[in-house]
Amino acid sequence: MSGAGSRVASAPPPPRAVAIDPNALLDAIESYTSKSSSPKQPPSTSTPDSNFDPIDFLNQHYTTESALLTDLPRLRKAASHRIATLNTSVSDAIQRQSERGTTSLDDVTRARTTISNLHTRIQVIQSKAEQSERTVRTITGDMKRLDRAKRHLQHTITTLKRLHMLASAVDQLEVCATLRPIPRFSEAAHLIDATMQLLGKFEEEGFSGISQIKDLKERVGGMRSGLYEFILQAFRVRSTGQDSATPGGGVRSGLYEFILQAFRVRSTGQDSATPTPAVTDAPSATTTPQLLSKESLSDGCQVVDALGLEFTHRLIDAFCTEQLSPYTKLFAPKKNVRQTASAGTSKTSTSSDVMKFLKTPIGGSSNVSERPTTNTKSGKPNEDPACLDQIERRFAWFRRLLRSIDESFGNVFPHAWQVHYTLTTSFFEGTRAHTLALLHGSCKDRDAANATILLKALQKTMLFEREMTAWLQRECQTAFAGASPPDKGSENKSSAKKSSVAGGKESEQNLEFDEDGNAVKADSAQGIKIKYLRNSKKKDGDGGAKSKKNVGTTAAAAPSDSSSVMQVPPLLGMASSAFDNYMSPYISLERENMDEQISNASLDANVSQRGEFPVFTSSTTLFVYMKNSITRCTLLTRGKAFFLLHIAFRESLRKYATLLSKKFPSPISTAGSSIISSAVTQTTNAVVPSGGGSSGGAGGGGSGSNQSPAHSYRIPSGEEKTICHVIDTCEYCVDTVEALEELIREKMSSEYQSKVDMSGEQDAFQNVTAKGLKILVSGLLNRCDTALGKELASINWLTIDVVGEESGYVRSLHTVIQPFAASVRKLLPSVYFKSFCDKFARNFAALYQQSIVRQKRISEAGTQQLLLDVYNVKTLLLKLPITGNRSKKGDDDGDATTTAPAMYVRMVQKDFSRIEIMLKLVGTPQDMLMDVFKVNKASLGVSHTEDLQIVMTLKGMKRSDQQAMFDRLGLEAQALNSTNNPTAAISSTILMASQSTSDVAAKMNSDLSQMRQKMDQFRMTLSSKPSG
Repeated sequence: MSGAGSRVASAPPPPRAVAIDPNALLDAIESYTSKSSSPKQPPSTSTPDSNFDPIDFLNQHYTTESALLTDLPRLRKAASHRIATLNTSVSDAIQRQSERGTTSLDDVTRARTTISNLHTRIQVIQSKAEQSERTVRTITGDMKRLDRAKRHLQHTITTLKRLHMLASAVDQLEVCATLRPIPRFSEAAHLIDATMQLLGKFEEEGFSGISQIKDLKERVGGMRSGLYEFILQAFRVRSTGQDSATPGGGVRSGLYEFILQAFRVRSTGQDSATPTPAVTDAPSATTTPQLLSKESLSDGCQVVDALGLEFTHRLIDAFCTEQLSPYTKLFAPKKNVRQTASAGTSKTSTSSDVMKFLKTPIGGSSNVSERPTTNTKSGKPNEDPACLDQIERRFAWFRRLLRSIDESFGNVFPHAWQVHYTLTTSFFEGTRAHTLALLHGSCKDRDAANATILLKALQKTMLFEREMTAWLQRECQTAFAGASPPDKGSENKSSAKKSSVAGGKESEQNLEFDEDGNAVKADSAQGIKIKYLRNSKKKDGDGGAKSKKNVGTTAAAAPSDSSSVMQVPPLLGMASSAFDNYMSPYISLERENMDEQISNASLDANVSQRGEFPVFTSSTTLFVYMKNSITRCTLLTRGKAFFLLHIAFRESLRKYATLLSKKFPSPISTAGSSIISSAVTQTTNAVVPSGGGSSGGAGGGGSGSNQSPAHSYRIPSGEEKTICHVIDTCEYCVDTVEALEELIREKMSSEYQSKVDMSGEQDAFQNVTAKGLKILVSGLLNRCDTALGKELASINWLTIDVVGEESGYVRSLHTVIQPFAASVRKLLPSVYFKSFCDKFARNFAALYQQSIVRQKRISEAGTQQLLLDVYNVKTLLLKLPITGNRSKKGDDDGDATTTAPAMYVRMVQKDFSRIEIMLKLVGTPQDMLMDVFKVNKASLGVSHTEDLQIVMTLKGMKRSDQQAMFDRLGLEAQALNSTNNPTAAISSTILMASQSTSDVAAKMNSDLSQMRQKMDQFRMTLSSKPSG
């Protein structure tokens, strides 16, 4: 306690006195423990506060050790009392918990007993329910048997009624089918429908195996076959007047006797006027039935319609085959019937005759198309109806057939049968087969290679397809897929859609067709007259038919709502598509005509001033011809022939590009030419790009290959205009070819659209343009030969001691360059003129530097004179892009543009700065040359050693002094042996300039190629999208 006492004595007195109460002291201790425990933590698990110090606590409550010892018994007693109280509480809690456990066990036992009793009661209830269900089943068993008996009885009664109805309907059908003189078709149609429904019910219920049902079914089948054969023979009798079928064994004999009697009546022309009994089992051989009328045949069609689709299709096919059998016999191609003449004698029409036919509009007349083609050997017109030249006779025959059918079978066939459409499609299918045989194979027509006859046959075929389309829409209310229904106020309009063609040429027209099939314009006087007569005739026919049974158009029972009519495939192209793979004579003719135009263009120097810049009239004439050719071809076909024509266009465009390239002057030979001409050849071929086109098309010298030989060009006076005209024409062709490609792709069939690509032809014209710019640059540089190669070289620059005005060669350069640039600017687009200025300035700077380097020695005063000349020449070149600047329509430049482009100015200043620095080094004293060269060597180019060699040579330094200078600079005298060849001495400078310009040109060409690829991808994306 001494330590504790010392700590108690040393502790500071408490701030306030606390009553020495044992219970209060214990409560204070508990308060510390309660603060340290968590709210969620039970008191038993709480831990004392880590900051609680018992010594400090005692010092706080007891000031002295004696006070603590005095209160210790009381404190011990209070603590013992509290411990005893807690023990009592714990003991009571344990006893209560023990008592509660016994009570819970009793509750569980009672719950188990209750559940067991409940399960026993449920089992008893379930057994009683099963017993009740058995009792109910026993009671209702008799009721269920009675109910089943009732249902079976009702089904039996219904079946017997149906059987009675079926037997009665079969008997009535037999009466109607065997009635004399004409069966009652209308009643038979309803009876057939009823019998088929009843037989279908019996088959569904499984009664088809009963003998009585079998007999009735066989009787119905026999009568159905008999009625069909009777109606079929009736149609044949009415159409041909003779029996062409032999009765089979599956048809009732009475019906066949009746059919034979109908044939006898038709052959003798006698009509039965004697009364006949109403009904018999089978007509006798002596019966004389009447010829079936249109009303009876119409009722017969109702019978066939009731027989089902199979019989309907059989009747329609048999009718069409019967009607078209004479056509096959008369117009079928005969083997080798037209092979008597050789291939060379088949082309009886001249190119002018063909072009006259091509230019004839649809609906007009042409002497070429109407005159008969004569046989080359005999000199007589071709009379064979199966030949291509007589294809119009096929269509005339079919028109007569339609008129005959309308007279004999008008208002007979139901509209839903589409008999006239089926007959027309069968005719076109046969015509297509005949045409294919005439164009290829053993039955090939002699005139298959004659472009005039081929185009005439194709045009006549397409006109007839349009005629039949319009006739079926107007007279039969046929609805074609993809075609809008004809307007009531303009029913004469053709179903062929219009197709506009750039250039303002007429496209497919609305046509009217007379009774002979001649096509005239709908808005002409003759077309209006045809429409008026047809409408008048139709009104008269409708007025006289009001009292008849069937009133309407040629097709009976035409529906008033056109939206409910089933659409059928169109007729357009059904027969004319046979010509698609055999149009090579027409394509050859178009190619020959374009070749003739290109041949004439070689001698034609006329230019058209209608556009912004003058172009050769031959180019506009060629594209106008191509657009007219597209118009002619799309009126005939848009498939393979049109694609082949597009290939012919591409070939002709490449030939025309070659022709334009030949209008350039020929290159001059560099052998024996002046030094300046040789330098021009080197610089222009090194610097000027050739267009960068990947296709080696018709550009002549426009290929960008490094293996192409170096050429230099001299342009005679005034010929620069021709070169500019060629460049303008190529630019016009590039733009027009792009529009032409879009037009061709728009009008061509979808299967060929992705194959249309004319980028190669655009590259060919761009190559010619690049070659033209190259020739302009080379020609102007060669014109500077006198000023640089003679006047500049004739001046003794060593003897000049006074600086005067500009030299004479500078004025000569002004005289040569300014008029040339002004003339070119007026004739070239701004983008090409800027390119010309860039290339010429770069080439001229290199050439000017070569001319100065060729001088032997230059004095200090001569150096100053040359610097003055260089400044004047640089000023001339800086004003070159705005030389002769005038405001022109569509030109970005104009009066407002008074300064050259910034990039051009920087290029010229950079190129001429090399010349100025070189001249300043030449005029520098020898003792200061090394220091000045070190400062300016970065501006002299790549080969510092060669440039220093040139400067020292022009200063007149000895070789020993030059070698000493090289040694002081630490350079090797690599160029000492090249002093006699100054052109080779500065080749590095020229190559540097060439490389920089070539890099720019290559980048531009690469960008252009990427733009073309993106445009092609965009076009492909648009063409692949489904049209709205």
